Parts: sequence; C-alpha cells; structure tokens
Amino acid sequence: MYFHLFDWDDRIRDIKEQYALDPMVTYQIADRLKIKHPGYTSGGQVMTSDFLLTFINKDGIEQKMAVQVKESDTLDKRTMEKIELERVYWESKGITFKLCFSSEINRTFAENLQHLYMHRQKSVREEDLDVLYKILTQVIRDVPEASFSFISDKIQLPVPSGVSYSLTEAIKLLCAKKLLKFPVETRHLNDCELKDFVEA
Repeated sequence: MYFHLFDWDDRIRDIKEQYALDPMVTYQIADRLKIKHPGYTSGGQVMTSDFLLTFINKDGIEQKMAVQVKESDTLDKRTMEKIELERVYWESKGITFKLCFSSEINRTFAENLQHLYMHRQKSVREEDLDVLYKILTQVIRDVPEASFSFISDKIQLPVPSGVSYSLTEAIKLLCAKKLLKFPVETRHLNDCELKDFVEA
C-alpha cells in the first residue's frame, strides 16, 4: 500500500524497494552502538530498507529518503535496535530515514490507487486520451447520477490508435493519468457516481 502511495506522488521520481544496506558499514555501526548485527542468511545479506525514494523537495532540489514500514507501532526491544542501526546507517550517508506504520495508511486512498495502478502504467497516446476525455465528459454530463459500479462494460469507446476501451476502463485510465479526479482519499471508486468524476 505504501508503494502505491509513493507511486501516486508526483514529487517522487524513483522508488527502489528492499534496498540492501552496505554490510561493512552496518557491522561497524552495530559495533559502535553495541548491538547485535542481524547477520547473514543462506539467501544473502539481510539488512534492507523497504524503500529508497528519490524525490523533489519544495525548493526543487532532488533528495533521497529511506523508509522502513512496520505493521504495528508496538515494537520490541530487538526490533528497535535494528531500526536504530538502520537510522544511523542512513544518517551516515546524509539521507533522511523515516519509520512508517501500516496503521497510518488511509486505506480508502491506498485501495483506490491499487485499482488504478495497472492503468497508470499503460502507455497511451495523447490523442487517444483526448478522445476518451471528450467522450467521457459528455457521458458524465448526460447521466451524472449513474453509478460507476453499474456502468455497462459492453459499450466500447474506439480511439484513433484502433484500441477500444469500456466506459469503466476509460474512466480508470483518465483518473490514473490524472486527467479526471474523484474523491480518491474519501470514497471507494466503485461507490462513486459519474458526477464525482471531474476535470483534474
């Protein structure tokens, strides 16, 4: 879910997952902090950060931030030791470290983004998007009270490239490309009416 939130954020330019920490450095830090290093497994080096993000800050400067995600904000002593090791590691690299918890996630927002993710990745010609936008804005004006979840997928919308999209696919695509918007943080996509989809 955090991946989808980061992917949606236009300030974030690159997302690396399960980023491996330099073992030599982490061993040195563990020794300095007088804590046990997590060590190795048969699968290789085990110390990773869940995400290493490259983003543009409010001053327009590119920065990096490491993120570790935990299920619960109730952490035992050993977990806290490993998190501290990770934090000091990134601090030594001049990179901000952030600890996030699953309980902090707006689940409606994240679930909506999961629905849109596949469409967000699609490569679509601008002229196709323009045609879909014109058709859909007219449909929305004509039947604003129609429920998104009950729109017929039998209706296909042809575009200049020769591809056809169903109404629901077209709406998801335009929302994913941020040409249309809906209350993505507060209402599930399937609970929306067409009038909820407006120009982004």
